[in-house]
Amino acid sequence: MDDGDGPISLGWNAELGVSYRLEQSLNLANGWTVLESNLTADKSKMIWDLTPDPSLSRVFWRVIKNP
Repeated sequence: MDDGDGPISLGWNAELGVSYRLEQSLNLANGWTVLESNLTADKSKMIWDLTPDPSLSRVFWRVIKNP
């Protein structure tokens, strides 16, 4: 997301019933911060509403399957 100016929705595909975590970083190489550690995939939770920090010019998010 570049130059955020309001709320956005992050949609993700997942295996239903499996646990995932949502992470955020200012670059793709490192510095990932866990925003949510136990997202259980179901049809009602596969769109995540986010409000980016307006002081950040670029933010990346990823959803990772928990071990």
